Amino acid sequence: MSLKPFIEEFISNRNYNLFVHWDVNHITSLIFPTVFNKYYVGWLGIRFDNTAPTNDTSKFYFCKIMHGKAVASNNAGGAFYITNYSKLIISNSTIANCYSESVGGGIYLNNSSPKIYSNIITNNKGLQGGGIYCSNGSPIINDNTIENNHVFGTTEGGGAICCLGGSPFIKNNNISNNEAYGWGGGIYCYSSSAIISNNIVSYNTALRGGGIFSISMSSPLTSIIYNIISNNSATQ
Repeated sequence: MSLKPFIEEFISNRNYNLFVHWDVNHITSLIFPTVFNKYYVGWLGIRFDNTAPTNDTSKFYFCKIMHGKAVASNNAGGAFYITNYSKLIISNSTIANCYSESVGGGIYLNNSSPKIYSNIITNNKGLQGGGIYCSNGSPIINDNTIENNHVFGTTEGGGAICCLGGSPFIKNNNISNNEAYGWGGGIYCYSSSAIISNNIVSYNTALRGGGIFSISMSSPLTSIIYNIISNNSATQ
């Protein structure tokens, strides 16, 4: 599927989502501004749910994905829900003001390894992983600005990024001003062999681990190298 540049779709007071069962190539501007009311928003995000691995790579370039809300049976991944699918690139896009009542306020990844680079991921909220939630898989998360995201679960973590298992590669990101009521205001890793390298992690807040919180009962271990981690705060 190809969408022409500068397409704008205005949807008000409707619930819908976009399930992808084919490849989405060369989308240069996909804009979903949505009007909130008290109970509903206009859409439930873009979903790659066991999309056929024989598809070509789907690409989202220079898009604005905004005001998605993952609720009820679609309660993970406010902007993107991606499970068991890796042939995906999200680049030079804005993912903003999205919400998940479960995990992945902006992006939810399960057993998936897409490339996510040079995006602005901001003002998203979720129970865990306010900006990005990844469970297993080896996503590449590079050169993004991930800021002002929020995790509202009191025992959960990862205001910007949450990694449960897997081996994500997180490099050259600016991770700032994110908040978790639980652990890891910037990044939270649990039993993950994540490589966290050359990032700026600053001005994030959490109950524990204002910048980065990593815990593992055994191998694998998270690698945290050559980062600038400064001006973060934790209350415990």
